Amino acid sequence: MSLSAPATRRLLGPVRQFGYVVADAEAAAQRWVGLGIGPWRVLHGLTFDYCEYRGSNVEVEVSIAASYSGGIEIELIAPIAGQRSMYTDFLATGAGAQHVCFYPSDYEAASTHLLSVGFDIVLKGAIAGTDFAYFEDASGHVFEITDLPPDRILSRQHKADNAQAWEGDSPLRITTTDAAAT
Repeated sequence: MSLSAPATRRLLGPVRQFGYVVADAEAAAQRWVGLGIGPWRVLHGLTFDYCEYRGSNVEVEVSIAASYSGGIEIELIAPIAGQRSMYTDFLATGAGAQHVCFYPSDYEAASTHLLSVGFDIVLKGAIAGTDFAYFEDASGHVFEITDLPPDRILSRQHKADNAQAWEGDSPLRITTTDAAAT
């Protein structure tokens, strides 16, 4: 099956997130604050329910910082413990932009479609019961899809709206948790 832009766009929906892999999520978020983007929710010690990287089960612990700009989430991921993962492999080549993420309304159909048009699953897992998968094409472009329930999409929209009105107070909101990044 060939890649059909309209079919793919319908299945994936709009881009919802740009993901960066960084050495230190908190320090990276602080740099983005200097660009006027915030507030940032920083979660340290986030563990995955399960994670499979290139066909092998791995344990992963990360720090994640998230904020919004123009309705798009910016996610900063810093591996802090665990086994080799796509995050540690990416960071070994340098920090920076790593993926774009979509919240398709039909996660299984989107996954099946991406596989059918030549993408490979690099990493799949779940956090607090929410499934996600990273797909890579032959050129090395990485696309994430997340099976985000409608209430969590609305919650993220509320956070995006709040970021639009942010006046610079409390730029980093830090939590140490193994709970879900909502």
